[in-house]
Amino acid sequence: MRDALATLIRNDVPYVKPETKIFLNDTLDHSLRLIELVETQRDMLTGLIEMHLSLSQARTSDVISYLTIVSVIFIPLTFLAGVWGMNFDPEASPWNMPELKAQYGYPAALLFMALVALGLVAFFRWKKWL
Repeated sequence: MRDALATLIRNDVPYVKPETKIFLNDTLDHSLRLIELVETQRDMLTGLIEMHLSLSQARTSDVISYLTIVSVIFIPLTFLAGVWGMNFDPEASPWNMPELKAQYGYPAALLFMALVALGLVAFFRWKKWL
């Protein structure tokens, strides 16, 4: 619209009277203002979209780091549970695991696993990762 109005105003065309060019100038001015307003709004909207994406990525990064810390805490516990859950028989195997036959072997294993988990949590808090 801007280009069409500018062509009508600047070129001498027989079907546009000089009195009409005044109104066309006014219309061109309004269209230029509207174009600037639309461009300003588009730039503002682009900035808001970029800010939203940045905040979403920051939240996603926080969630991923939290899940990573949780998995790092549970990986050694899973390993220990897997090793102690293999139920080796001390008489039939060269690998002697005395905690399998001990009276307090199961609570000791759970206590050790809790200490490992608490130690990892304390380490992550000390490093300010949690």
